Amino acid sequence: MKGFKSLLLLAGLGLIAISSFAQDVKTARVVPPFNRQVPWEIDFNNKASIEVTLKETFGFVYAEVKLNGQGPFRFLIDTGADASIISYELVKKLKLSPLESRDRKFETSHKQATIHTALYLIEELALGEATLKHVPFIASDTASDDFQLLQGLEIEGVIGTNLFHDVILKLDLPENKLVISHHDALSDKEVGELEVNNQYYLPVVKTKVKRKEGISEYDFLVDSGYSGYVKMPVCFKYKDRKQEDSIMTYDVFSQASAGFLSELDGVFMIGGKEIENPKVRYAIGDCEVKQRWGLIGTRFLKDQAISIDQKNRRVIFH
Repeated sequence: MKGFKSLLLLAGLGLIAISSFAQDVKTARVVPPFNRQVPWEIDFNNKASIEVTLKETFGFVYAEVKLNGQGPFRFLIDTGADASIISYELVKKLKLSPLESRDRKFETSHKQATIHTALYLIEELALGEATLKHVPFIASDTASDDFQLLQGLEIEGVIGTNLFHDVILKLDLPENKLVISHHDALSDKEVGELEVNNQYYLPVVKTKVKRKEGISEYDFLVDSGYSGYVKMPVCFKYKDRKQEDSIMTYDVFSQASAGFLSELDGVFMIGGKEIENPKVRYAIGDCEVKQRWGLIGTRFLKDQAISIDQKNRRVIFH
């Protein structure tokens, strides 16, 4: 009887473990620019974690997803986006109806312009073996301009960090995979852990640069929607640097910007790692607007696995 009770106890513990993995992760957040709070959930299909194959095109990383049983469609994985976006062409193809919409009028020197933005819910989004339910996406009639770069790459949407607020999102570009897991996949304190700046929702972390004259601190956004390496939050005016020496880099929903590559005169310190004299990018322009943060893009991340834990406001460099 004692052995039988032990078997029952082990079986019970197994059921508890399975049921904890079986639970859907539920989230409810306000989706900008709308003030409506939208609930959605992630079904792990009785697994502790889900691995999703990532593919790369011209420095951008994307996953193939299915929406409401249709697809696959290419969706960019963008840790620098606080909302998820879908192209109007795909909205029409899926025959989606807006949950809410709004118009904003702008006066220009030539005419009055109206921008129409709408909030849509995808009933089911299949990402690997995970199923995201009632997923909020934004579409705008300016998307044809915003998606000009991505449309050439056949990208039809962007999955932002907001969808993974209550799970651990691991980007492992060296292994070309994305891993979604429950919070118990990480310990309370991890090696290589950095706190996320509470001024921002996005994964903005503080890094240090060690030079001969001392140590400087900078904020950097971990941005898989940026196809560059490390973009310093430092700008040089045109008169200080020849424009013809500049190169162009791209962020998903920002215009192409001019800059130049140079070796950093010092050691780049991030997540317990020290990189001596890495190549970084500096902006060239009028420098009228102060840059809030620099960018850590996919060229840096291709040699570096990271985990983003939005709920506990931390990023781990593995």
